[in-house]
Amino acid sequence: MAAIVDPLGGAAVRPAADATTFPWRDALADNQWYVGLGYTGKANLRRAANWLSGCHRSIGSTSVGGYINIPGAE
Repeated sequence: MAAIVDPLGGAAVRPAADATTFPWRDALADNQWYVGLGYTGKANLRRAANWLSGCHRSIGSTSVGGYINIPGAE
């Protein structure tokens, strides 16, 4: 399992928020969570799902959506 936090700023904030399919130009960062393909079996899949759910809950009040080019649970 891994978490990636990509800071935004610089070139990411130059286009207007409505100029592209990425409207979060003023966000501090984007987050990506990954679970490896080695997590097979009911116990490991449940563990991975719980970890991902916890990640989403931990930033839920500050999260504003998902981006089509970054896969997500929803």
